[in-house]
Amino acid sequence: MKKLITLLLFVALTVTGFSQGLFKPVALFATKAENKYIELPYPSLYYKVGEIPITQKWVWRFDATLAIVELNYNKDTKQFVSTAFSAVGPAIGYQHFVPTSATDPTPFNNYGVSAAFLLGENIYNPELAKIKLALVANVMQYFKFGLTYTPKPIVNLSPLGFFFGGGITF
Repeated sequence: MKKLITLLLFVALTVTGFSQGLFKPVALFATKAENKYIELPYPSLYYKVGEIPITQKWVWRFDATLAIVELNYNKDTKQFVSTAFSAVGPAIGYQHFVPTSATDPTPFNNYGVSAAFLLGENIYNPELAKIKLALVANVMQYFKFGLTYTPKPIVNLSPLGFFFGGGITF
């Protein structure tokens, strides 16, 4: 029992230390000093390149995922069945950010991947039969698609499915 408590404490401290950047807003883009020098034909002459703009960054972020349409394979009819608004829930992912424009350094999430835990149609009252795990790809900050796995699917439906939806990255 002592080993289990020690292990849980270690995992909790590790996750807490790692997640400190998850709650901070993504910083504005800036420039960084380039430490490269260009060697000229004479060995004693060097030319400093200077500052270059940072054009992209990868960041771990929390996001919310909403499965608007889910497609599951029905084993009896041998067809895909669509379900509207099947699940909503939290996710954690690795997101790619770029500046909004050449003059605006505000970060814009253009794509990324995440793992979601979808709690059914009502996030405040999760139903065990509708809980899903999802691998999500997001495009242009709000559009999401991916694979879902439902541990206890409705009779005759495959536990694996595809979904299209939306969400927001925090």
